[in-house]
Amino acid sequence: MITFIATAYKETLQANTFINSLLLQTDDRWKCIVFADGGNDYIKDMIDRINDPRISYYGSEKVKGCWGNANRKHALDWIVDTDFVIPGASIQDYYIPTTVEEINKHTDNYDFIYYECIHHDKNYELLNTNLRAGEIDWGSFALRTSVAKETDITDFCNPLTDGMFVERCFAKHPDLRHIKINKFLFVHN
Repeated sequence: MITFIATAYKETLQANTFINSLLLQTDDRWKCIVFADGGNDYIKDMIDRINDPRISYYGSEKVKGCWGNANRKHALDWIVDTDFVIPGASIQDYYIPTTVEEINKHTDNYDFIYYECIHHDKNYELLNTNLRAGEIDWGSFALRTSVAKETDITDFCNPLTDGMFVERCFAKHPDLRHIKINKFLFVHN
C-alpha cells in the first residue's frame, strides 16, 4: 500500500486532474492525503463529493508557504500509516494510470523506488531523474515510510528540498535498496 502526500494551496480545477489520475490507477492499493496550505474549500468540497475513503483532506489554519513542505512533513510524521509513501506531489500534478502498479512490482525487494517524470521546469521534457538535488522531484519517488520518517525534511523554503531529502536518506541509510523504473510515471506541472 502506498500513500500519496499531495500539497495544495489555492488550486481549483487542477485538483480534479490530480485526483482523477489516482482514481484511474490500475492498482487500487493506494491512499492519498491532500494537505492544503491555509485550507482550500474547493478541494475539500470536491473530495467530500467523491466520497472515496482512500482520499483524506487536511487544511492548515495558516499559510506556511515554501511549496507545502511544512505540511508535507506534518503529514509524514503524523498521518501516513502505509508501508510506502510518495512524499510530495502537488495537487496540480498527475500520475499515469499504471504508476501504483509499477511501484508495487518492486516494494518487496526495494526501499526506494524512483522513476522518470515530465517536469515544467524542463519545458515539459523528461527530468532524467537521478538521486541528486536538482535531478529528482518530490513526486518522482516512493520510499519505505519508516525510512522517510527517520529522515527529517528541513530547509523548507529551499527549492531543492526534495533532492536534499533524498541525499539525506542515502547518507543515513547507505545500504538502502533502490531501483530506477526507466518509464515516465509522473507529470509535474
